[in-house]
Amino acid sequence: MQYGVNVVRYVPDDYASPSINIGVIAHDLVKNEFKVVFLRDWGRVLGLDPCADTEMLGKLEESLQRQFDGSGIGGHALLAQFEESWSNILQLSAKEVVEAESVSEAAELAFKMQVFHPIKSSN
Repeated sequence: MQYGVNVVRYVPDDYASPSINIGVIAHDLVKNEFKVVFLRDWGRVLGLDPCADTEMLGKLEESLQRQFDGSGIGGHALLAQFEESWSNILQLSAKEVVEAESVSEAAELAFKMQVFHPIKSSN
């Protein structure tokens, strides 16, 4: 089955700094079901922006999931609201399509491909 995925990026400074992918929002294109997955280790974010509010970022995953689960307006409208209301520090990528068995699997696959990049040892 096909699922839509948006990557959530942390961009501390629009002009000078690179961005870091910090999470994904996967959605069932038919059932309006959503799954949010974010980083647990904020070390890369702090390496880019030592002043980053990692407490807020850590709470964002749960907050977003609650809003998707409890929203009467529909997840796609919420995505648009999030993008409009977030400061330039958080940005959503364009939607990509992922093949998976469930929305949770789509979120995990996208997270592994787009967010979690293991550091390869040179040993």
